[in-house]
Amino acid sequence: MFGIPLAAFAAGWFLAFFLVLLIGRNPFWRREVIRAATAFTLIGSLFSFIYLFIMIVLIKDYCLFCFIIDGINFTSLALVLSLKPESLKGHGLETKKWKIFTGITVSVSVLVIIFAKGLGGSQFPQ
Repeated sequence: MFGIPLAAFAAGWFLAFFLVLLIGRNPFWRREVIRAATAFTLIGSLFSFIYLFIMIVLIKDYCLFCFIIDGINFTSLALVLSLKPESLKGHGLETKKWKIFTGITVSVSVLVIIFAKGLGGSQFPQ
């Protein structure tokens, strides 16, 4: 995608997700981290579903690694939903925390993409 390996986007996404989850160890951040984790896993599962559809229906070629990543995304979604994220009715979004989550996600994703481009893309499948 735009000369950037798709795996670089996924690696950045998973690394940012991991870092945001580490912040959730602090009880002050836990509610917003669970909401962010819900957003991360919903978006990740949506992309997994789209790429799974493309792989099975359109390309008709199968990738074991892709199936594993899709399974991880769907399992993560199920686990996060089992935490029962609070609705926005009782407590609104804390926008300062979401700005930090967005900054982490964008920064880590850009760094991973730059690193992947530095490798010449040879380490990542297109």
